[in-house]
Amino acid sequence: MVRLFKVILPLLLVFIFISCSDEPNLVGADLLPHSDLLDIVQVNSLEAELQQQSKFYSDSLNLTSSKVLLLGKHGNVESTMLMKFLIFLPDSLKEAVKNKTLQILSSTIEMDPIYTYADKSNPFDFTVHKINSSWNSLTFTKDSLASLDYEDVDRSSNRIYEDTLITFNFDQELTKEWLELSTSADQASNKGLYFNYTPSSDKIIGFPAISYSDENKLARLKIIVEVPNSFVDTIVVQVTSDVHVIDGELPVGNSENIFIQGGISIRSSFKIDVSMIPDNTIINKATLRFYYDGSESLIGTKPSDSLGVLALSDYELNKMDKTLAPTLLRKDSTFYSGDITGYVQRWVTDHENNGIQLYLANELITVNKIALKGSSTADKNLRPYLEIIYTAKR
Repeated sequence: MVRLFKVILPLLLVFIFISCSDEPNLVGADLLPHSDLLDIVQVNSLEAELQQQSKFYSDSLNLTSSKVLLLGKHGNVESTMLMKFLIFLPDSLKEAVKNKTLQILSSTIEMDPIYTYADKSNPFDFTVHKINSSWNSLTFTKDSLASLDYEDVDRSSNRIYEDTLITFNFDQELTKEWLELSTSADQASNKGLYFNYTPSSDKIIGFPAISYSDENKLARLKIIVEVPNSFVDTIVVQVTSDVHVIDGELPVGNSENIFIQGGISIRSSFKIDVSMIPDNTIINKATLRFYYDGSESLIGTKPSDSLGVLALSDYELNKMDKTLAPTLLRKDSTFYSGDITGYVQRWVTDHENNGIQLYLANELITVNKIALKGSSTADKNLRPYLEIIYTAKR
């Protein structure tokens, strides 16, 4: 009996293997309804010559939540910043201020650079001015700058620039005024400082904003004081309110390129016709690629390795479609690419394709400029490239 089983088992396995081959025999094929047969198809924008278009433009951007303050100018971008240092003294020092026995030996401000845009050897300088009008860091924009009232006098001197620290002497008369305000009910009269770049500046430097993770790196006012024949003390006041204001123009470059830039929020839109894909199709995977033009890009000391992608509800008006979650394109050596399967599925299913918007993922903390080859690039191999794998009924 065992010998018979050993003979029958191999024959049975051979029969099963033949019956389950990739290509059904005539009997198997007849059993499958034609409507149930599926094809997996791969198509790409280059070979299928899918129609596409792209553009770039300036968009709005709220900088109040930025973790970096930017100061300076370079190329098509310029930035100024505002800081406020409200002083809170212990009772012993308050009494000395009120009694006018407190003397200021020195007053300096320290700032830690954490980002540089442009060559580090480029010139950089700034001036510091007393602000006379009220401002709110949560609502201050570049439109607010026109009505900001500040003095022409530069309250800084002896500015020292190092890679990791910038220091300058701060006007002692204004320091004394702030100390006196801190002992009264009128501390709100301390409106802070306006930092402006000088015309010779050709570099932008970033400093930690209040929302930065390491509070030890925030800008700080250091005041060394003395009560004669009593004590010498150092008062350290961290910035209590800050904001920066960026202005700029559209990048100028190769007409084939589209641009994306942080800070001034230069964004690009892209639209591609996928109407050739049949209805009732399942999109298995859709990968989008944009080729990077390093010759017209400029990256600061913080890299921009990701581009954000948002769906559009109106390509011409650049309106967002908030029903689709954002996604990312990540940088390889020569291009940015990422998965947009959900977007393409929507375009095919709903027959509503308004394209996508591209933005710098770290646009709040940099002014990095990215150049990408656009849809009008003469070399079709460098145009935006979409590859789609989908499943459809025969």
